[in-house]
Amino acid sequence: MATILLVEDEQALRQLLRESLELDGYRVLEAANGEEAIQTLSQWTGPVDVIVTDVVMPRMGGAELMRQVRRQLPDMPVVLISGWPISSRDSIDRRTLFLKKPVTYGQLIKAVHRSLTSPVRPA
Repeated sequence: MATILLVEDEQALRQLLRESLELDGYRVLEAANGEEAIQTLSQWTGPVDVIVTDVVMPRMGGAELMRQVRRQLPDMPVVLISGWPISSRDSIDRRTLFLKKPVTYGQLIKAVHRSLTSPVRPA
């Protein structure tokens, strides 16, 4: 069973995304922002296979979270989700997928599956 760290500041959306991921058989860890996500990663004793994160959040957004995590885990797959366009400074790269809100169940599951099956895609 793959473990996903889900980071989303909107509680209702986080719950919906968590339920969708759990329905597809994933273990889901939750955080409301990037700072909580860093804390969750440091306390969790098992592996985290993919991070699914909103981009715009208070305290620490998804792009900064991704940069910090990749300092220690450079190949960590990340799925960024946002209702806003992504700027080039947000480092969309071969280990990152982007989904534009609103996200459907199918889009979410497909992106997570793709991240798990080919976490480091060719540049």
